[in-house]
Amino acid sequence: MLIGAVQFDVSFADKSRNLEKCVDFLKEAGKKKLDLLVFPECALSGYMFENADEAFDMAETVTGESTAELEEVCRHYNITVAIGLLEKYEGDLFNTAVLISPQGIVGKYRKTHTLTLGVDRFIRGGQNFPIFDVGGVKAGLLICYDQRFPEAARALGLQGAQIIMALSNLPVGAEAYAGFLNQARACENRLFLISANRVGVERGARFLGRSQIIDFAGNILAEASKDKEEMLVAKIDPRVAATKHVILSPGEYEFDVFKDRRPDLYNKLHFNQL
Repeated sequence: MLIGAVQFDVSFADKSRNLEKCVDFLKEAGKKKLDLLVFPECALSGYMFENADEAFDMAETVTGESTAELEEVCRHYNITVAIGLLEKYEGDLFNTAVLISPQGIVGKYRKTHTLTLGVDRFIRGGQNFPIFDVGGVKAGLLICYDQRFPEAARALGLQGAQIIMALSNLPVGAEAYAGFLNQARACENRLFLISANRVGVERGARFLGRSQIIDFAGNILAEASKDKEEMLVAKIDPRVAATKHVILSPGEYEFDVFKDRRPDLYNKLHFNQL
């Protein structure tokens, strides 16, 4: 499976320009015969909104005009794409990742963990961690701050995810994600992780780039620069991620990252509320 991640300088509140850039990258990926391409969080709108009204102006329904155009490109180039946008639904605003295949919209994921930064101050959090089929491969979506919480990636892993698509707008100060969090989430669940971050400066916030593709053992297969627009590509065998039982020396050195868990000892986590 040939997978990729795009990082680019998102133009704030300029949906048409951002969509044009995304389509250009998508066409490039299609010509390279990629199976899956991941764009950053809020790739169509920008992120550093100062109030809910201006954020709503950039939001759209799913399906909508932007996703309809992306569907056409995905169908033409036989590629699946995950892209971040602002979604409006029944008066609420969501920070959403949409998954689009050559057959149309596969589904969407709404960011579940929110913090006091940018548009996250005005959104409603999602309520589940769905699994999607990408050409016979089980895949899940996370958005930026979700990766701070090991439970989110674990929830996807326990449902059989072989790939996690992590869409981000990581500003300077969040270097831990590219430094070790991305690798930890992949390694602790033995799955592949595609981290698509952005670059550039938006309303005083500088984004740190360093998009990554990471394998099931936590090794970095590809990493982007801190400040350039680019597309990462890596070839993987997602079937490897279905094996959680590792045998290094039969009967002497084996482990299973899921079966060796002790859920009976973790119950206190559910009651540890501040």
